Amino acid sequence: MSVRTWFSSPSVGAVLALVSAAAILCGAPPAAADEPPPQPDRAWFVELALGEAVGGPADDLEDAMRAAGLDDYMEDWLGGNGSSYPRSSDEGTSLWGAAGRRLGDSRWSVGLGFGRTELGTVSGNRNIEGEPPGSFHIYSEVEMLTLAPVAWFKPVPAVRLGAGLALNRVDTQLGRSYTGDLDDESSWEPGLLVEAAVNAPVSSRFYFLAVLQYRWLDDGTMGPWQETASTGEVVAFPETEVELAHGYYAVGLGVRF
Repeated sequence: MSVRTWFSSPSVGAVLALVSAAAILCGAPPAAADEPPPQPDRAWFVELALGEAVGGPADDLEDAMRAAGLDDYMEDWLGGNGSSYPRSSDEGTSLWGAAGRRLGDSRWSVGLGFGRTELGTVSGNRNIEGEPPGSFHIYSEVEMLTLAPVAWFKPVPAVRLGAGLALNRVDTQLGRSYTGDLDDESSWEPGLLVEAAVNAPVSSRFYFLAVLQYRWLDDGTMGPWQETASTGEVVAFPETEVELAHGYYAVGLGVRF
């Protein structure tokens, strides 16, 4: 998914609107008569959020499936509707967490962000005469574990902006789902992370938050993979370059102490 498509997503637009509204509302100084009493000094925070990735390798994997001939229609042998391939499934829910500490009385905080992200699955299919339907149903999956030391700045109490270096472990699976014989590969890749987050209430111990991130890292590769059918026909997925950079949005809870 392109960056333009990501920013045009309704979910991303909602988070951006929430960030903008919070910045406007929290930036206005309260009337003197309405000033709240002094709040306890809470320098530390811990947060957990659930969300979904936007973009990533799915489009590249679908293109590679088509180029490799893994785009045959699969009939449903039970009499139901069949399926067209290649096809992508939803990325699924992913977890993001952060822990940090404010630097003195400043608006700056430092800490660590961490999470496991489902970047989605893509399936392909090749029909081969003499083989049962689904014998060459090809499955691919990409997941990512991210660790990122982050520096955050609060322009207003309810809004936080952050950036940091990231270390990402990319885990991939590729192979025939019919046999369950999948090739697993893992690699550690450096990258960058930028973040905007909104939290409310701004002065309580417990709070809600919405997080919007962009995670950049170099493209990765999947494959090659191949197997030979009983007829002697070779089914192959070539080595393919896939985009690993992606966006992420989430909502969750935090605690200050």
